[in-house]
Amino acid sequence: MRLASLLTILIASASITVLSACSSTNAVPNPPVFAHLYVTDGSGNVDVYRLPLTAASTPTLTFAAGGCAYCGLAVSQHKLYVGAGSTVKVYQLPLTASSTSIQTLTASASTTLSIAADSSGTIYVAENSSGTCCVDVFQGGASTPTFTLSGASVASPYGVAIDSAGNAFVANASSIGYFAATVHSGEAGITFGRDDFNEGLVTDSADNLYVADGDGQGTMDVYHPAYTGASAPASTVTLTAGYLEQMAMSTNGTMYIANESPNQIDVLTSPYTANSVTVPTSFQPYGIAVGP
Repeated sequence: MRLASLLTILIASASITVLSACSSTNAVPNPPVFAHLYVTDGSGNVDVYRLPLTAASTPTLTFAAGGCAYCGLAVSQHKLYVGAGSTVKVYQLPLTASSTSIQTLTASASTTLSIAADSSGTIYVAENSSGTCCVDVFQGGASTPTFTLSGASVASPYGVAIDSAGNAFVANASSIGYFAATVHSGEAGITFGRDDFNEGLVTDSADNLYVADGDGQGTMDVYHPAYTGASAPASTVTLTAGYLEQMAMSTNGTMYIANESPNQIDVLTSPYTANSVTVPTSFQPYGIAVGP
């Protein structure tokens, strides 16, 4: 009886061990936690904030990234992409005061206004040089464009965003350009939206699109899928009067907008109809991104 009991206990223990191992192997990983907000200022620096933000938040680090006053930011795969004129500098995260660039992307034009990344790490760079140019696409860690989006759907681009399905949106001066996934070389795209000064743009987890008006009205247009040439704003939200610039969305659904004049960071939570927090800055914010 004692031997049989011992065997039963050993078999049960082995079963528990195997089940535990299987549970560990098949566990669903937690989504990435965005702990920091990165903002470009008017001096080519990147200011780093610890999340969540409060009205009293100040940068925990001001990093001399060699960027420019009106250049974009993006975070992808623990790397920070910083627009720097006709190039994009890449830094490994976390940043320190002594961080140095690990790669430089060479763009097609002189002003890299907005940067976005898809889930595979492909980098999209919207460039606007004297009201012209394009969106460069960098795949597989390339330092030069794999291909370039241009034409009627990319006219004076100020912003670029990628939704959860890999569709690309481009904020043109007077329209929104839309490129269906999988975005590829030679894709013509379509345009929709109202004639306005479209600047930054971002999507939420349901692929709704939010577009900032950069013309000083402090307004944001909201679009819902599916997107066609007839798509128009479902609503327009009025925030703090100011020049709304680039936008970012965290994994928890918090939206961040760089607001120039007044210089501040606007923080919104769903349904994104009003600021929940405004964070004054001592600088002119433009590019903005969330990441680890």
